[in-house]
Amino acid sequence: MLWLTSQPTWAVFLATLIAMAAIAAVAHHLMVTRISEERRQGMARTATVYITELGTLFAILTGFLISSEYSIYRQAQTSIAQETSAGTNLAYSTRPLPAVDVSQIQAREALYIDTIEREDWTALAKGQLPGGNTFETMRDLQGDAYRLTARAYSPASTEWELRQSVDDLIARRKERLAIGTLTLPGLMFILSVAAGLALVINAVMVSLGEGRYAALVAATIVVIVALDLALIIALSAPFRGGFVVSRAPLESLRIELQQGRYLPWIRG
Repeated sequence: MLWLTSQPTWAVFLATLIAMAAIAAVAHHLMVTRISEERRQGMARTATVYITELGTLFAILTGFLISSEYSIYRQAQTSIAQETSAGTNLAYSTRPLPAVDVSQIQAREALYIDTIEREDWTALAKGQLPGGNTFETMRDLQGDAYRLTARAYSPASTEWELRQSVDDLIARRKERLAIGTLTLPGLMFILSVAAGLALVINAVMVSLGEGRYAALVAATIVVIVALDLALIIALSAPFRGGFVVSRAPLESLRIELQQGRYLPWIRG
């Protein structure tokens, strides 16, 4: 499943479409060559009765999966936005401190975000948790924030705000990693594939007794089934594959920190 969810959306859709079309073609060939005309007409009438039920079943299963996977995708986007917001609050919280302390904490934060970009995204793209380098830079950032704000010259309000910002930044990363480890419900997806196959074969059976119009409807069903299944796969991995959440907000914050935009003595 990891390999499948890591593929581009167009490749997943094309592979799914080819597979469904091949199954439909084989089923049609077998029904035409192995079954008598009279039996085919009876099968077509029976299939017409059940096509609505099969279509409804497929729509319910895939609709649930698309909705749940899209919610996880949106949650990942929101988590990155909140992580960026926490990092921005942290940078602003350092302003009442002496210049040397401000520079040190913001440099630590820029290094931490840079490590996130290099390691977290690479690991999550492979379906893994990141290594220890990100944890080391996170520990250094938290250690500096706690140590420097504990000094006598640090205002009490700054100490509280800065520590809260650091803790919030760390918590948002943990939330993002937790989202990145979520996987597509295998059994539900298998049921959706089975329902899609049943719907496609049923549509082929209907087309046997209804002529070209029914054949066109069957072909449309094949495309819709392939689209739905490909969309589920594309949405199921927000850090790899078809629909990947953007790390641009974090990247923008890192660049701003490296340029000194949050240093209180720099304007512009």
